[in-house]
Amino acid sequence: MNKIILIKDEKGKSELNDMLIELLKDERNTEVKIKALTVIGQLNLGKGIEQITEQLDDKNEEIRTAAVNTLNALNAVSTAPKMIELLKALPIDKDSIYHEALIVTIGDLKSKDMIEFAKECIDNNKTILSLRERYMLYLVKLDEPTLGEYFLKTAKNEDEDVNLRAYAINGLGKTGNTEYAKEIKAILTDIDAYPVNKKQRFYTLSIYAITALVKLGDNDATPRLMDALRDNNTAARLKALQLLKELKDKRTIDILKYKMEYDQNDKVRKLAEETLIEMGEIKKSNTDDKK
Repeated sequence: MNKIILIKDEKGKSELNDMLIELLKDERNTEVKIKALTVIGQLNLGKGIEQITEQLDDKNEEIRTAAVNTLNALNAVSTAPKMIELLKALPIDKDSIYHEALIVTIGDLKSKDMIEFAKECIDNNKTILSLRERYMLYLVKLDEPTLGEYFLKTAKNEDEDVNLRAYAINGLGKTGNTEYAKEIKAILTDIDAYPVNKKQRFYTLSIYAITALVKLGDNDATPRLMDALRDNNTAARLKALQLLKELKDKRTIDILKYKMEYDQNDKVRKLAEETLIEMGEIKKSNTDDKK
């Protein structure tokens, strides 16, 4: 199949796409149907949406999942209502690749018709955590400013799962509403006051909060990112570096150089070097040029 999608001739691609769409009608072999759907998505010609959508009713979950992913690849916005209908019929106490594929695709298609249902699932204690997280990520992906208060309520809930709170804070950052900066800083202040052992459990929430401040253009974000570079948690340092790479703030040059030379983690040192190169502070090494 990998060789098939290398066809460069547009006419050849179109003929192949038509052949695969026709194959979907009568093919009974699960693996063949899945491969056909996958290649249709890779060809990305936007043809056969109706026939692909019919596969959402297939008895085999793997085929249904492949169809969902293909419709996502084709940006088939018109199929979102059908997928939402199917999603609402699924149990909220069980997770599956198919269930997650539906949530992800509906989000990628930017359908806002599932907002209230997603909030209900998140707030329902019968919904398993993995699905609650997926529904929260769906809401965040929509870039919908009116969700700010819902995100804030979740972010401030100390009894809530830490990752779910982190995703909600990310949503606050994406609203673009600078009034939320004060609330985010209050959460960071609470985390700063935690004992060391407890604080380590909240590093994800902390780094997402700093990320949100960066997105909101808050002046306190950069100093906090520099503090995060000194964190004992490697993941926190890497996330801070990724953000600094985007900011390209000259105030961070000294600490970036220090991290490039002396951080105990290879990935951190490499990312610090890449950041300095992009900032024009150092040149690529000869070794990199030869690669």
